Amino acid sequence: PVQYGGFTYQPMTIRSGRTRLEGSIERTNFEITVPRTGPLASLFRQFKPAHPLMLTILQGHLTDANSLFVPRWHGRITSTKRTGEELQLVGIPSATALSRAGLTRNYQIGCPHVLYGPMCKANRAAATVQATVASVTGSVLTLASGWNAFPQSKYVTGYVEWTRSGGLIERRRILAAASNVVTLSGPATGISSGDVVKVILGCGQTVQDCRDLHQNVKNCGACPTIPNKNPIGFKSNNFY
Repeated sequence: PVQYGGFTYQPMTIRSGRTRLEGSIERTNFEITVPRTGPLASLFRQFKPAHPLMLTILQGHLTDANSLFVPRWHGRITSTKRTGEELQLVGIPSATALSRAGLTRNYQIGCPHVLYGPMCKANRAAATVQATVASVTGSVLTLASGWNAFPQSKYVTGYVEWTRSGGLIERRRILAAASNVVTLSGPATGISSGDVVKVILGCGQTVQDCRDLHQNVKNCGACPTIPNKNPIGFKSNNFY
């Protein structure tokens, strides 16, 4: 084990690939291979992590009295590949995010903002309720009655969030909710009957939901008054 920066780095079998440049910085990646049964591989065993997994590679000498370790590479894991008893992790450098163009906002009826994101600004804490898990089967939770502050269908596109052992926060998107049965986008790893989870309200990306569910209509990005008739169509324009 190596002590550095207030953390203890445990030894493990690991193999790293070479840092290479493939035409442009956007396509530069870094590969590491770890045991398929190791603690790092367990994060990808059933479902992808709820949060981006960042990778930082430090280089130094264990015998250095100053314990100086220099960062050689920093980025995030974007894909995995299982081969036999090994798991290959592929990461891209953080610098690639700086060279990418941002998303273009379209003129559309529905709201394009990410729910609870910096443009949406809906109050996530006010939209969160706690619920007790009665039973869990794969990606389906049965919750004790009385948990919902709104009709259960309004929680679709929202999230269920819980904390696993070790402090790891897991989050799954709600695909369906009715009669206290909630279907998630992935397996409910680390949840048992009697546990308390957070259920976060969804949104239909409409002005009505933004106003009635979140009281956030002033930040709604929807354009509901877009005309349905083409103004330059054959049946609408008398000059062509």
